[in-house]
Amino acid sequence: MKKFLTAILAAVLCVCGCFGLTACSDTPTVKIGAQTGTTGYMFASYLKGTEAKAYQSPTLAVTDMQNGVIDYVVTDKAVAQNLVDKIEGIKMIDVALTGEEFFGMAVDSTQTELLAQVNAFFVEKAAEINAIQTKYLTGDEANYVAVPKNVEVTGATETLKIATNAEYAPFEFKQGEDFYGIDMEVAKLLAEYLGMNLEIVDMAFSAVVTSVGTDGIDMAIAALTITNDREENINFTDAYYTNSQVIVCLEENEALDDAGVLMDILAVLCANG
Repeated sequence: MKKFLTAILAAVLCVCGCFGLTACSDTPTVKIGAQTGTTGYMFASYLKGTEAKAYQSPTLAVTDMQNGVIDYVVTDKAVAQNLVDKIEGIKMIDVALTGEEFFGMAVDSTQTELLAQVNAFFVEKAAEINAIQTKYLTGDEANYVAVPKNVEVTGATETLKIATNAEYAPFEFKQGEDFYGIDMEVAKLLAEYLGMNLEIVDMAFSAVVTSVGTDGIDMAIAALTITNDREENINFTDAYYTNSQVIVCLEENEALDDAGVLMDILAVLCANG
């Protein structure tokens, strides 16, 4: 099932790529920013006639857009909405660029029992996970829960060590030394479910998946889209969140205001002549 879903995503990206190769200008006139290593960056990179620029976080990409360095930012819809809610002068174009994507947690391929336990956790704790997601997606900040780097669970003798990239609100972000976000609260809930202590290791997004299975890291939890490429070295859990890629631009940019479908977006981004 997971491979079928990622095949659909790849097919959609191929359509974008083919459009770019056949219908777009050879000279890049539109600059698109996205977090490095993400499906958003993959989308931006496929398009002929555009220039893709990689960033360590969507927030840094938005800053460059405000400074005139790039024209658009591509990111996950929930992340885009969070940016629009927090930063004045930008807007989200609510047209899906890549169809549905599915987030999963990356598990060390040698830990098959842990994989089965996490999938059981998703089923048994579905209501609690949904409540956490709803809280962050609706901006219920009064009920956000701080998750320290090290969480001690009563009676635990083992530690669940996870990798993340805390630059991706509302899924994972930091305030001071504490972690917040959908994935961080779910990770805490998972550790409690497993009866294990929790250790969170914050790192660059590009290193998150490859870190799994090294230095004692058991899992990666970082709004990870399930893809075949990533699954070559790790095992993905079942999906726990459904997502799509969208565009963020300056409020004054009206080029995409009338876009209703993906091809309308491509016609602008690829700078057809």
